[in-house]
Amino acid sequence: MKKLAIPHIPRPHDIASEVSGLDAKLAGFSRRIRDLESERAALAAELASESAGPALTPRNARVAALLGESDVVPDKPSRMRLTEIAVELADLREAFETAGRMRRVALSKASAAICAGIAPEYRTRVRAVVEALKSAHAATLSLRELTNALEEQEVEWTSLGVAFPSFIGNPCDLSGPLAHYPRDMVSQGHIGKYDLPRELQPK
Repeated sequence: MKKLAIPHIPRPHDIASEVSGLDAKLAGFSRRIRDLESERAALAAELASESAGPALTPRNARVAALLGESDVVPDKPSRMRLTEIAVELADLREAFETAGRMRRVALSKASAAICAGIAPEYRTRVRAVVEALKSAHAATLSLRELTNALEEQEVEWTSLGVAFPSFIGNPCDLSGPLAHYPRDMVSQGHIGKYDLPRELQPK
């Protein structure tokens, strides 16, 4: 069989123009998330190393100082920063998930467009496989006819060697692999029912 050339097949990224922009956004989100997580870890370690009383607003802390409650300290900027980081991280993660979904949808649509263009060539090659199997089916039946004729004459023919291709099963067995594949290709629309020998046609 002559080797067929592979047609030009574009990458989904090449025809989904929005993907490159989404990739850039995803990379930016990832960098920002890593930076914020590092900052959060450093702030948490800083707070853990300090002994602090109950946190107050700056105004309440000043009032507490006037009252002589010197053991009470105000809420530190680092605590407020942790809250800001938590909010920004939540927003970034949601944006990252949304951009990821948009990217997957864009690539899926691009793949569908590529497949639509390559479908005729794909179908041609599937039909070539089916034709090869039909030839194998006919050749196996012919071989079986000869061995059946030998057996009818009570000839012990196995000394010739049992040469049936077991990997394709019995050609007369409609539940065997040789029968299944062509029928599956009919159901997928690659070939017509009447492209097959009568004994292989789906019921």
